[in-house]
Amino acid sequence: MIYIVTDTNYLNCSFQSGTDFTRFQFNKNFNDLLNLKNSGNCADKCEVCLSEMVYQELIQHKKEAYNARLQELEEISGQMGELMSYKIGASIEEYSLMNQKMADCYIEEHHVLKIPFCREYFDDIIWDAIHKMPPFEGIKGKSDKGFKDVVIWYSMMEYAKEHQGTYLFVSADHIFLDNKKMLSEKFMQETGCGIEFCKNFLEVQQKTLRPQSRKVESVRITSAVKEWEFWTNQNKDLTVSWNYPYIEDKEIEAVRYINNDIRDIYETVLREWKSWHYENVNSVEKDWMREEHSDELEYEVLLNEGGILCIRFSQYIYSGGTHGMPVWKVRVYDLNTGKLLKLRDVVSGTDEEIYKIIERKFQLEKEIQSDFEHRPFYYPDFTLDDYQDIDDFKFYVSPAGVHIYFDVYEAGPYSEGFISFVICKRICRVG
Repeated sequence: MIYIVTDTNYLNCSFQSGTDFTRFQFNKNFNDLLNLKNSGNCADKCEVCLSEMVYQELIQHKKEAYNARLQELEEISGQMGELMSYKIGASIEEYSLMNQKMADCYIEEHHVLKIPFCREYFDDIIWDAIHKMPPFEGIKGKSDKGFKDVVIWYSMMEYAKEHQGTYLFVSADHIFLDNKKMLSEKFMQETGCGIEFCKNFLEVQQKTLRPQSRKVESVRITSAVKEWEFWTNQNKDLTVSWNYPYIEDKEIEAVRYINNDIRDIYETVLREWKSWHYENVNSVEKDWMREEHSDELEYEVLLNEGGILCIRFSQYIYSGGTHGMPVWKVRVYDLNTGKLLKLRDVVSGTDEEIYKIIERKFQLEKEIQSDFEHRPFYYPDFTLDDYQDIDDFKFYVSPAGVHIYFDVYEAGPYSEGFISFVICKRICRVG
């Protein structure tokens, strides 16, 4: 059994002007989890769970949004005077009861499991609070956020003792993600169950997807090119374009997840472009002072064989000055599961052994660099001291092997561009 449990931040809704207060529902993220549960594509039976803490917090958020809307109406009515009249069908107290009932019906209708508040871990919570143990850590000294995280965590552990299975905890909170090794060990020790931490829906998909019945070696990819121009008054201040890859083999289940991840990358960049334009429109600069900026998002397929697809997405952002800024984002996919592969998935050995390989190859690069004819040129004081484990390194794969790379300015001056070196000529065969 796979239990998917969510943190509040994963389900937060934005109660804007279009919110329907007459019905209760969570955001798209939650609907994605429900669709995954009902798809029949999970490797095991799957259940979506909500801790009582998260559930009541989300109900409270909507109640507060309703109350804020009432106050807005009162302010507008006061300004309009006799020109405006309105009638409220439910007071904040009445809506609170109605909202709770709608939420309970929604949970029951979609067969969502609720995790009760923990009862037996009170002493542990007090001890963690005193010693500031993860996840008991607030922001800027505030312990409230930490307290809710701890209640969610211990409630999940107490629930797992009676409901054995594999747990996936979906949260963007760094207090969980940065301490996942320690927390997962404690979870196993207390409950006998394994737990994995996911930042987003894609990671949930990757950990629950049933493997393909037939082995996929490579896929067909097509491109779509699109360009936008953003104007302020009569001035064009932003020109952007992208070259979008789309995998055609839609009959392969894993391809859906890969296409979704690619779409998210491009939509995120498009939101950044729109946000930049909005900020530019509202800047204090006069139109004639604004310089036209540009950006482009391209892709290159570095490997598409042996069940592995590696795509390098590249941007060149020009926002004025002498030159623009090149940016890379690399994705390495398992074509049979849709999983995003990590360095340990494509290089043989333990994490410690892989790190030593990187260190040895890097030192060889630095020694060769003593010959001034050799490029690239690293900063003289650049070391690997800030890279604590192999997950801190960026990598890509190609027919030449597995490459470690550093961003522009990360390891050398702008003139050197992206610096990379091969650490292994043989790529591990996935699966």
